Amino acid sequence: MIALAIADVIGVLGLIVGGAPPAGVAVDAVVHRVQANGDVSIAISVDKKRSIVTSGPVRLRVEGDALVVEAAAQAEGARPTVTIVVDTLSAVSAQGMARVDVGPLHEKALALDASGSSTIALQKGKGVGALSVDARGSSHVDADQVSASS
Repeated sequence: MIALAIADVIGVLGLIVGGAPPAGVAVDAVVHRVQANGDVSIAISVDKKRSIVTSGPVRLRVEGDALVVEAAAQAEGARPTVTIVVDTLSAVSAQGMARVDVGPLHEKALALDASGSSTIALQKGKGVGALSVDARGSSHVDADQVSASS
């Protein structure tokens, strides 16, 4: 099942999944939002060279401009990890026991949505023009090092 999902993502979207990218592979999926579901650890950074690298059992799919990362509700053994590089980031959503770490940002607007026992943490960067935060349940959003104008 995972191999099929990975093959679908690679074949249809040209994303790099499951290890170092082979030389000359074009990454042409346009992803600006990331949604994490289940017991998974995700690191997101912003750069012109987009990529996705996975470790452990996760399912990936793209819905519009959102990359949806799904893992089991509670990982057996090591928690799956996903490293995502996007060229811009407009929203991050975390549900269940997901942990999402977002690297330094300089975006016009960013929406954060955390629920369940999830955590979203933002690293200090140049800032965000408008920051929207919605945290429910036992979730935690750590954005105290990020400046926002509204």
